[in-house]
Amino acid sequence: MPLYLNDVDVMSEVEGAKSVLIVPCRMCPATSLAVRNNRPFFELFKTFLRSPPLEEHIKTLQSRLEERHLNTGVYLPRQFLACAWTSSERKRLLHRAKQYDTVIVLGCDSATESVRDALESTDCKIIQGMEVAGIVNVKVRLHFPGTVSLEDCRIISVSNKKKELSET
Repeated sequence: MPLYLNDVDVMSEVEGAKSVLIVPCRMCPATSLAVRNNRPFFELFKTFLRSPPLEEHIKTLQSRLEERHLNTGVYLPRQFLACAWTSSERKRLLHRAKQYDTVIVLGCDSATESVRDALESTDCKIIQGMEVAGIVNVKVRLHFPGTVSLEDCRIISVSNKKKELSET
């Protein structure tokens, strides 16, 4: 059940930063970008377990940040779900993030919380670069020779459930 995420304009929030580390969750942002751009989720023999739409999105964000003369880096986690990172993944992030004063999380609120938790001993400013717009309902298709695509995509709203939960 991947979440569908929309981009958040983070440029005003990086004002005053000197260095930015981009930290993507590798599942929901990749799914959202593949659906939004009508692109394959993975091409196993070309990119193995990397998502071209996510990688292009990260490069575009990096370019925009570098235009503002910010030093940038990307932390590509070994684990796909930032909301369920192990303690060793969080330690790897902490080690890497010490070189930066700002971290942009490409993921949901839970991914941002995982990053915030991992970096609580630092002074890094943490910025959420995407926001939840719904839940993705798709059919996953494997096409020869190893392309994984997402078809018959629908975005299911979660706003009604949020409203019901807040009333109780």
